[in-house]
Amino acid sequence: MAYQTKMLFRTSLQDIGDMSGHGSYCSSPDMIVHSLVKNPQSEFGANYDKDPNEKVDTSSRANTIYTRVKSMQESSGATTGYIRLYRASMSLFMNTDQWKNNKLRTSDGKEYVIVTSTENGEIAVGDGVLVVDGTKPHFCMVGIVNDSEQETLPNRFSSYDDFVMWVHSERCVAVRNFSLQNSGQKYDYESLYYFTNPESRARLGTILVEASGLPKRTVFGLVNKDIGMDKWTEFDPDNPAKRQVTDSAFLEEGFDGYVKIYARLPQGQVWPASASLVTTFWISAEEKEKMLQFARPVHQVLLNRNAFESLDRSDGNGRLVKVGFCETLYI
Repeated sequence: MAYQTKMLFRTSLQDIGDMSGHGSYCSSPDMIVHSLVKNPQSEFGANYDKDPNEKVDTSSRANTIYTRVKSMQESSGATTGYIRLYRASMSLFMNTDQWKNNKLRTSDGKEYVIVTSTENGEIAVGDGVLVVDGTKPHFCMVGIVNDSEQETLPNRFSSYDDFVMWVHSERCVAVRNFSLQNSGQKYDYESLYYFTNPESRARLGTILVEASGLPKRTVFGLVNKDIGMDKWTEFDPDNPAKRQVTDSAFLEEGFDGYVKIYARLPQGQVWPASASLVTTFWISAEEKEKMLQFARPVHQVLLNRNAFESLDRSDGNGRLVKVGFCETLYI
């Protein structure tokens, strides 16, 4: 009745299971929305170095999700894992209470799929598929691999530090955001991302939006005027400082709110394939916090000098830790 520590559920294609690489939120290639395939083990075992995820069909109540893990066992022998997936709203801080009551199930009602391996390095694909209702608007997923049929969940996190350490230290925990959009469309983009401060004190938080592949002069930005966030720019592929927008604010104790991310195409333009908007949520780390080991200097995160020079560096020496990540990708 615990996590299955002998299996790796990746957070990105680059994840090899160590703490430094595990934990890059919302890009797990091991939760795969995909049309039904004849031999899942052959199909998804052979393309482990790729992310074969397909777009959620928003008209279907039965989108199928395949799962896979890599064995990290030290000795030969049958090792079993039980994979559960949980659905959450579009969130930049995936605290437990947002997803624990939203378990996905298989078509026959089971709340997990089983993976089995016998050797280190073996790729194991789930023995069934989990189903997600595409008519509901939220496609953020949390995945946990357990070592038994018994569900294992973390308590609600009361600090960013505890959450970040959980995500990085548990190789059998991963998160994915299934936000894929059709290219060739002319509509403007808007999305609301939920974020909170679980702590009993104010914390300095930063929202960063990074754009790539957009048409030149696309206006994109972020806004939550209640907390003083409101920044935008015009995308310029030749100017790195015009490929990101950021703003910071002190989040009061118990803060609970949303940030709107938007992009407006120039007249006559459409969304090109591979265009992307990546939104990340960062917290200014303090010297006493364990998560400081995953921090990056402000100037490595933010390209706009005015943005990073305005941050209060008194506690964490100008170092930021990524707490949440969501990407919208056009295909």
